[in-house]
Amino acid sequence: MEESELKTKYAPAERASTESIYKSFNLLKEMNLLERLFAVVPNVVLILNKERQTVFCNQTLLELLSLNSYDEVLGKRPGEILNCIHSSEMPYGCGTTEFCSTCGAVNAILNTQKTLKRTVNECRVLVKRNDTIEALDLQVVTNVIDIDGETYITFHITDISDEKRRKVLEKIFFHDVLNTAGIISGISEVIDQIEDKNLFKEFMTQLNLTSHRLIEEIQAQRLLLQAENNELQLNKKIINSISFLKELISEYSYHETAKNKSLVLNKESEDFIFITDSTILGRVLGNLIKNALEASKSKEIVTISCKNTLTGHEFSVHNLSFIPKEIQLQIFQRSFSTKGSNRGIGTYSIKLLTEKYLNGKVWFKSDEENGTTFYISLPKEKI
Repeated sequence: MEESELKTKYAPAERASTESIYKSFNLLKEMNLLERLFAVVPNVVLILNKERQTVFCNQTLLELLSLNSYDEVLGKRPGEILNCIHSSEMPYGCGTTEFCSTCGAVNAILNTQKTLKRTVNECRVLVKRNDTIEALDLQVVTNVIDIDGETYITFHITDISDEKRRKVLEKIFFHDVLNTAGIISGISEVIDQIEDKNLFKEFMTQLNLTSHRLIEEIQAQRLLLQAENNELQLNKKIINSISFLKELISEYSYHETAKNKSLVLNKESEDFIFITDSTILGRVLGNLIKNALEASKSKEIVTISCKNTLTGHEFSVHNLSFIPKEIQLQIFQRSFSTKGSNRGIGTYSIKLLTEKYLNGKVWFKSDEENGTTFYISLPKEKI
């Protein structure tokens, strides 16, 4: 096939022939010193050809993936080996979708190919394992290695998921939760000294809201940890769509992010009965509502809707802001956030809870003319 026919939205799509792959593999396999060195490396190491395909790997990779032979990885690109959810979206695989433009792994490879120097990147990737989506945070190190006149790329992976998760929790509990607890403590110290009834009422209202926010944050983290550890138990019940959304609107209208903004129910929303876990759905839609309120300007409106479709029950949250393309491509990654480093679990938790536990789908549309709408679709179940 001519090069012009190979369609890609990012990295080159060309792939080497099977014959070329095995020629490189046999060459590297005969280098006993290289194989012995790779054998003692505790982390995953690949050697890639100029087409970013695997021509050699260490035993660690085979053991990690429970593979029996090199044949099961040779010719594959890193995202295809890890089973990245985007690796099969384009005909020519890993590196060729628009999502790949933000991938730390493929960018490390491309940079090393360009500069012939060592590159270190962090890589956030969603992978599919046993029909479920898992989030990985990886450190990728690439470098060049010249063998028998050919230039290859070494590709070294370290799983830093636990480290990134710990930093997120530290940020939340040592900063956000501590600040909230500090506000509660400050109000508690002065409230018994307030004689003005109106002022006392204001302080009590603030105390209740702040206490609720503290409990909400702790419950959200507990729910997410249970979900990631496969410990979350569903408690399904019959729910009325309009009543459910009105309760959410009532709750989040008093949230700090709703100040000087309006949260309304779309008048065209449909009233129907359905079955799901109300706690999990409430958490999912609550996160979408908070995100929409945070992204909105003063006096803007956030609109919640619901309707029946041919295949399920659809819920949506709309606001007038536009999400830049680069952010859209990373929106559901676990450690990605527009709010600073060591945040970024809100939209990831939305996807995890919806798709893994509610058996639904989550997606969004965003453009400068219409703003942003996030959608949640749940399957219909017999009542």
